[in-house]
This record gives sequence, structure tokens and C-alpha cells, in this order.
Amino acid sequence: MTFREKLACKYDRLASEFLGIIDSNCLESPEYLMQLQDCRFLSREKQLEMKENLPLVLEQRTPAECDVLSAYVELNDQEIVSCLADITNDILAVLPEGIEYYAVPAGHYHISVVMLQDLRPVDMANTTLLQHRLSNQGVEEIAEILQKKLLALQCSPYCLSLYGIRIASDGAIIAVFTDDGRTFELRRELESSVQSHVRPEYRKYKKTLIHTTLARILDQVDLQTLLALFEKQRQYFCIPDGRMKQIVSEICLGRETRWMHSEVRVLKRLPLQK
Repeated sequence: MTFREKLACKYDRLASEFLGIIDSNCLESPEYLMQLQDCRFLSREKQLEMKENLPLVLEQRTPAECDVLSAYVELNDQEIVSCLADITNDILAVLPEGIEYYAVPAGHYHISVVMLQDLRPVDMANTTLLQHRLSNQGVEEIAEILQKKLLALQCSPYCLSLYGIRIASDGAIIAVFTDDGRTFELRRELESSVQSHVRPEYRKYKKTLIHTTLARILDQVDLQTLLALFEKQRQYFCIPDGRMKQIVSEICLGRETRWMHSEVRVLKRLPLQK
């Protein structure tokens, strides 16, 4: 089994988080539908956590302040970006009026490679954490280390392929990608190279997929909406192989000051070797 095939299997297991609570063969059974009403698409605990992390500022619907330093891939292939924006709008259209959600602006789609500091809005009230966050000098040192590591790895540009859409049970709508294994290799090598320069408590939220977050549903939904979301995930479950690709030719180092990448400053662009 190739790396790409193994990754596809992982994404299918991820889908079972959501699809696994719905057996399409039983949707005609009133008893089964009653059982579905008891399922927790978005647990109350997760709902409160997301709303605490993503307080939307007035009518602008701007996420709250954070302090996130990451190495990531910008999604800038216009065909992919437009496709993902259209899919997101189509999925969100099934939500009833009054259900709160946050849709990531299409120009901010990105794939995290390494999280170096991940202070989310809920963490910004923790004065102890803020005292020890990375200084500008610390960030410059990390940028230099990452640049040297990329040169040593001699990693050439490679291709990402859009695999499909997943709607997780925590309300996240994500697009997942496959490659030949190099994103995970870069994640492992770059993370190892800066391990002594970053604090573990600032990196609690691990990235285990190759994905970009498209939107977050912030409220629990009723059975009818749950089934509609199920149908949308089935519709976009697998994008035809080879249809949507992007060449990764550089890794960006950026500092995010509002969560969900809504405000981010690119500090350095680290090119992969031709």
C-alpha cells in the first residue's frame, strides 16, 4: 500500500466519526431515526469550547486575538480555492436560520505543517503563558533554523492533491489532501529541529492530517439538518483523483494575531529546492 493509499484510509476512518453514527440503510426506520436524535453531532462541551475560542467581534464576524506561530503552505491555486469556497457555501446553505457558524475567507485557506506556538483566544487571558511567549528575536532564530533544515533536507517541490471533504463531529468542515509523504516528513523534521526552542505547553494542539479548515459549525443541529449534512459529506466525500492539485514550492513562516488565520503576517518565505 502506498503512502497516499494509507492516508486515504486514515481519512475514511476520520469520516466514520460522523458517518459512523448514520447507517444509510436504516434511514427509513422510525426507530432508527429516534435513536439518531440522541446522537451528539456537537457536544455541549465542544460547543462551549469553540465559542470561547472563536468569539466573533460584532458585525464584522472577526475571530478574537491569538498568538500563533506556524510553518504552513498557502493554498493559492485559484481552481482549488474557488472549488472549496463553492463547496463550503453549499454545505452551509443547509443550516437553518439561527445556527451560528464561522466560514474561513477563501483567501486564508492554508495547510499547517508545524505549529511552533499555538496560543488560542482562550489562552490569551493566561498571564503566565503570555510572559513566556516567543519574542521577535526567538522567532528570528526559529526562522534561521527552519531555513537551514530545509536546505539540508534538499526537499524539492511536490504535489498536493485534494482528496475530499470531511465534516467532523466537533463541527469542523475540512478539506483533506494527499501527497507522496513529504508533508509528514517536513512536519517531523522541522518539528524536531526547533524542539529545544519552543515550549511544549504552547503546542498542545497537534496536527495529524494534511487539511485546511473551511468552516466551523458552532451550534448543535436537529435531526433534519444532521441528515442534510450527511448527504453533503457523501456528495463531496471523494474528489476525482487528479482533478485538483497544487504544487508546493515554498513553506511560509507566519505569525497569526487573530484566530482561524483571519489576520496573519508572513515573516519569511522558505523556498524548496528546485
